[in-house]
Amino acid sequence: MELNKIDKDRLEGKRVAIFAGNNCPAGKERLYLSLARDLGRLLAESGLAIATGAGDGLMEAAAQGAHQAGGRVIGIGLNLEDAKQSSHVHEYEKF
Repeated sequence: MELNKIDKDRLEGKRVAIFAGNNCPAGKERLYLSLARDLGRLLAESGLAIATGAGDGLMEAAAQGAHQAGGRVIGIGLNLEDAKQSSHVHEYEKF
């Protein structure tokens, strides 16, 4: 999907929140992780930042896709000191 410059300018500074569990249906893990990476990449290529729970699984896959596409990734969590922090997250917001 390709967006024209006007659409990209309109999306600049916008964020999409992606929150998901770590469990995928049995036998579908690779498919779901691949789709999450593709989603993150497409959002980043469209000029959108993504915000995730900064955890592993599907959220990390989306963050990885966005990060690899040069997008901005924001991790949001309640207690990040005890949680695994994704290396694909650029900044953390604690609550």
